[in-house]
Amino acid sequence: MLSSLIAVLSVRRGNIGAEPARLKAALKERQRADTRFDDPFTCLDRFITPMPRFYFDLLLGSDFNRDEVGYEIDSLRAAEIEAVRTAADLMRDRLLKMQSATPDGVRIEVTDEHRQPVLTVTVSIEVERAGPMPPTCQGRACLSIAVPKAVEYRRQAQAIRTIVEKIAIDEAREQLLETAEHLEELANEAECKAYADGSKLQPRSDA
Repeated sequence: MLSSLIAVLSVRRGNIGAEPARLKAALKERQRADTRFDDPFTCLDRFITPMPRFYFDLLLGSDFNRDEVGYEIDSLRAAEIEAVRTAADLMRDRLLKMQSATPDGVRIEVTDEHRQPVLTVTVSIEVERAGPMPPTCQGRACLSIAVPKAVEYRRQAQAIRTIVEKIAIDEAREQLLETAEHLEELANEAECKAYADGSKLQPRSDA
């Protein structure tokens, strides 16, 4: 359901952009699963005691996507888990795309079948800089550009690790930790490239 929710919201409103193909594939798989009743007793039980419906309204930065369809989920706790997993997965995708130094936060507002708010899940990253970025150094352009980028990677990774400490769901924790580790790897690569390029561009002492 985590992947299908993202895909449905993306298809319903075009202002977020196309999601990865794997999310759309997961949506199709869920639709097939919802229409398949192998157990007649399970089918009968669903008609007698229908599951409550929850709506997941999605906010990505300034973009708002209202869920007009909703999902039948067996409990509020299950709806909370789906919201947390979806928010974590969306934030992970946005970090990996790195469209900006600090991606916009992800906010999912869950309402019941009467459209009454029941819970809200928010995932965001805040970066506090100690000072302005250093100016470009003559002959060390690659170094001055790449190192601040590595610093941003590390700050975002640290922010994610701080978020992980507040999440109790193992799957969401694992996804966020993987994202933090990936950002730290990107930071290492940026630093190595910066130092390598910087040494090549080092001006001669007699210049």
